[in-house]
Amino acid sequence: MSIIDDYLYTHSWANETRDKYGRIIRAFLAEIKEPENVKPVEIIRWFDTKPWGDSYRYVALCAIRAFVRWKWGDDHPVLALKIKRGESGPQRVLNQAKLEKLLEYFDTSTPKGRRDLSICTLFVDTGLRVTEVARLNLKHLDLQERHVDALTKGGIWERKTLSHYTVACLITWLGDRSQMARPGVPNIYVGIAKFTRGKPMTRSGIQHEVGRWGQLSGIGELSPHDLRRTMATLATRKGAPQSVVMAQGGWKSEKVFQKYVRQISPEDFDPYSPVMAAMQIPVEKP
Repeated sequence: MSIIDDYLYTHSWANETRDKYGRIIRAFLAEIKEPENVKPVEIIRWFDTKPWGDSYRYVALCAIRAFVRWKWGDDHPVLALKIKRGESGPQRVLNQAKLEKLLEYFDTSTPKGRRDLSICTLFVDTGLRVTEVARLNLKHLDLQERHVDALTKGGIWERKTLSHYTVACLITWLGDRSQMARPGVPNIYVGIAKFTRGKPMTRSGIQHEVGRWGQLSGIGELSPHDLRRTMATLATRKGAPQSVVMAQGGWKSEKVFQKYVRQISPEDFDPYSPVMAAMQIPVEKP
C-alpha cells in the first residue's frame, strides 16, 4: 500500500471523496518539487496551471492541507494558505424536452439498450450518485414494492422509490442479465462488452456510458450528476414538495439541496399564476 493509500484509508470518507482527494494528492506529490517544504505562493502558481474553478481549488487545498498536516505536522508552510470557496458556475440540467429526447435514444431491441435505459430511468427516479448505482445489489431490489435499498454517501442506507416505468425497464433488463452475469456477481448492472461481460459495472464504466448517451443522443455533454440535478429540478418544477424531493434524493440540508435546483427561475412560476387561475385559463405545467 502506498503512502497515499495509507493516508486515505485512515479516514471513513465516501468512495467519491476518497477518489477525488487521492487524485489531488497524487498530482501534488508528482508535480510539486520538495512538497515537504513548498510555500503557499508555489501552491497558488500550481493552481494557476490547472483548469480548476474556485470551488475545485478550495477542495484541492482542503485535501492538500489535510495531507501535509498528517505527513509533516502542524508547522508545514501550506497550512497558512487560505482561499475562499467560490460559487460554482452554471451546472447542466436536462429540461423536460431533453430528458424525453434522451429516453427516446436507447435502442431497446438490444440488451445494451435495455440495460442503459434502466440505468437512466433509475438515475432520474432516485437521484442516486454513480458509485451508489454501480454497487446496487439484487437482494436489495424489490420490484413488487417498487423500491431499492442503496448504500449512499457516508455509509447510510436509504430506500428509493421506483416509478412503474423504471420497474418495467428493470424487469426487462434482469431477463437479459440472467443470461450473462457471472456466478456470484450480486450487482444489478453488469458489463455486456466482450472483456467485461458479466462483470459488475464500475463507477468509471457507468460514467463513460452516460457521457456517450449525451453525445450520441445529440443533447450534448452529460454526466451522472447531471441526472441527479435533473431529478431535483424537474420534480420541483412539477410541484413536488421540497421535503419529498429531498427525502427521495437523500439531501439532508436545504442549503445543499438549493444548489441542485438553481435552474429554477421566475419563468417556472408561469403555470401557477393566480391571475390565469382566476380567469380560468388553463396553463400547461412543465
